[in-house]
Amino acid sequence: MTTHLTRISADGHLHVYPQFRLDQAFDSLMANLDCNARDFWLSDPQDTVRLAFLTEGSDCRFFEQLRDGTVNSAAAGLEIVAPREALSLTLIHRGSRKLCLIAGRQIVTRERLEVLGLAMRESIPDGLSVRETISRIVASGGIPVLPWAPGKWLFGRGRLVRELVAAGQSGTLVLGDSSLRPSGWPEPASMRLARARGLMILPGSDPLPLPGEERQMGAYGFVYEGPFDPEHPADSVRALLAGDPTRSIPAGRRNNLLQVISRLHRLRKMKKDV
Repeated sequence: MTTHLTRISADGHLHVYPQFRLDQAFDSLMANLDCNARDFWLSDPQDTVRLAFLTEGSDCRFFEQLRDGTVNSAAAGLEIVAPREALSLTLIHRGSRKLCLIAGRQIVTRERLEVLGLAMRESIPDGLSVRETISRIVASGGIPVLPWAPGKWLFGRGRLVRELVAAGQSGTLVLGDSSLRPSGWPEPASMRLARARGLMILPGSDPLPLPGEERQMGAYGFVYEGPFDPEHPADSVRALLAGDPTRSIPAGRRNNLLQVISRLHRLRKMKKDV
């Protein structure tokens, strides 16, 4: 595997929902990733690798639809380059800029915690315990991520997350940060513990299944400079997530409290109206 030091601008927690306009979704994603790279390196992001970790629930199959041509990618300004591996797609946006899309799953556990499985396509059923879910992700060759979500890391579930972090090892468990964690809020205890234990914190936009949320894509993520093989992106991201966590630096911006409340209110209203 060929590797060299590469600048990467990435979104660590991406959803693409049927409610999204695909052209606007990928226009926003590319523009936001480039903005994050430009703000950090103060240079043209032309040579930066754009990377997005797709996380799909049991009812979403966007990655498969892109691969098999079910999605009209051309209407979104995308050209799909034949992949060398099953877990990634290289997309050319508007005829010039490239994006590497990594397959992944999102599972809801029995405790109503979310767990992400990055660099994997296998379906794992919802409703298993969080420990069983993590074990199955690892057995499938994926990277398990415990993402922060509003209210999910409090009380009994918060204690469970801290127990998992305390028992986790670098390269076997990652924590996720989200644009929905209000800016200015103190870092959760589990994140502080993860940093102390050398675990990776993976920031991502985590857009909601609402029209207009596609503009959030890439607005919060991370930048990284290190080894990366564009011919084998999935293997490269596994090494990235198992490597030095200080190389991954948050980029972009989380929402402020009013923005978070507005987004969650719209989501609750949508669910109530369905």
